Amino acid sequence: MYYDPFFITEMTRMVIGITVFTVVFVLGLSVIGNWLIFSKAGEHPWAALIPFYNSYVLHRMTWGQGWMFLIPIVLGMLCTESFFGTVCSLLLIVFHGLTSYKLSLSFGYGIGFAIGLFFIPFLFRLIIGLSDRAWFGIPLDGMTYEDLKKRLIKVDRDHMTFHNPHDDFTE
Repeated sequence: MYYDPFFITEMTRMVIGITVFTVVFVLGLSVIGNWLIFSKAGEHPWAALIPFYNSYVLHRMTWGQGWMFLIPIVLGMLCTESFFGTVCSLLLIVFHGLTSYKLSLSFGYGIGFAIGLFFIPFLFRLIIGLSDRAWFGIPLDGMTYEDLKKRLIKVDRDHMTFHNPHDDFTE
């Protein structure tokens, strides 16, 4: 059987071109989404452009402590092919899920949106950035969606206004 080397080279170029385009497109959406989220949260939007610093800012927004961005890095380094590596991988998945959940809560979304953030973060962060919802603080541990909704003052059925989470808010 005869294989045309020119055809194989062109196929390889096409696959590489599509892959590069997809990676650049997804990275571009990620940067735009993070830029918009950071600006809504009162952070420096240019932090979305700096690789480790954007993770630091995101973890500071969701967990209240920026140093927690080191947890996924350390767990990622500990993942080996042993049983300990499997446990680290599971902990990494759980941590990413909790971070997604806290990010969705900090903008007033629920568990469904957190699932979307977990699986397609670049798209759902862009949705958060383009939405009219405001960032209203760091969700505390054990806080539910209903607790966070109490921080919002309902104006009418379709719109909600921002309430500063740092003010003392009592029912």
